[in-house]
Amino acid sequence: MWSLVRSTAARQLRVGRAATSRVANSFAIPTAYRVVIARRNFTETSGELAPKSDAKETKPKTRRTSTEKPAAKKSKAGTHKKTAKAKKPKAKKAVKAAPKKKRVKKVLTPEEKVKLEIRELKKKALLNEPKKLPDRSWLVYVSQHLKNNNVSDVTSAVKDLAASYKDLAASEIEHLEKVAAQNRLANQAAYRAWVESHSVTDIDTANRARRRLRRIAPANTSLHKKSDIRDDRQPSKPLSAYTMFSLERWQSGDLVGQKATDAAGKIAQEWKSLSDSQRQAFQDSAAADRERYVADVESKLNRTVKSRSPST
Repeated sequence: MWSLVRSTAARQLRVGRAATSRVANSFAIPTAYRVVIARRNFTETSGELAPKSDAKETKPKTRRTSTEKPAAKKSKAGTHKKTAKAKKPKAKKAVKAAPKKKRVKKVLTPEEKVKLEIRELKKKALLNEPKKLPDRSWLVYVSQHLKNNNVSDVTSAVKDLAASYKDLAASEIEHLEKVAAQNRLANQAAYRAWVESHSVTDIDTANRARRRLRRIAPANTSLHKKSDIRDDRQPSKPLSAYTMFSLERWQSGDLVGQKATDAAGKIAQEWKSLSDSQRQAFQDSAAADRERYVADVESKLNRTVKSRSPST
């Protein structure tokens, strides 16, 4: 009896185990899913357990390695579409420069024009002549005393010197004359050297500027009295027919002992009383002299002379 019970129980036990295994196999989860679920649960739980921080963690930038594949080239059609869609940059409008204002020329008054001309003439007139040494005994005497003494009032000092100069001995006057003569020679040498340091054309330009200054400069200025520069290299001025006649009469000796004014009046009367043939001889000489002057000016000064009839 007990053996029957045991065999029956064993058979029922085997049937129950087989049913259980069939049910379990129907609800079984694949192994890969179990691994993912297990990992997911672990990460989720670890994230929940980890302490929260205010700052967000920055992910480290990954550098591209040489093993990465280059990006695939886009088709030509795509590039053409993109270039067609791209907007062309607008050309900048050229900014027009503001028109320059024309200078309005100032209208000069006659006085201002004269001042401007004088300023330009002074540049050409070579006014930097060498300073002269005193060339007279009186000037030597004054310069010696004023140079050695500090004089505040020159006018009163010159008056005193004039009185003392009259009382000088003859030997002292003679000494002053010798000094003056030496100074004249020194002045001539310095002046000649200064003239020759300039070209012939420069001296000619300076003299023409000085002549113009004598005409337009104010009468109370030194420019009004500035004489021409003496230069032997310049062409000598032509003589007129009357000047040639006057020179001939002075050289004749007929006017010796007469006053210059009386002699000049007599020469003028003689010139008027000449016959046409006598006067023509002087006029021909004057015309020849003028031709000589014109040729000299063209060759030495490189300029032409305005033609004019010879003065009588």
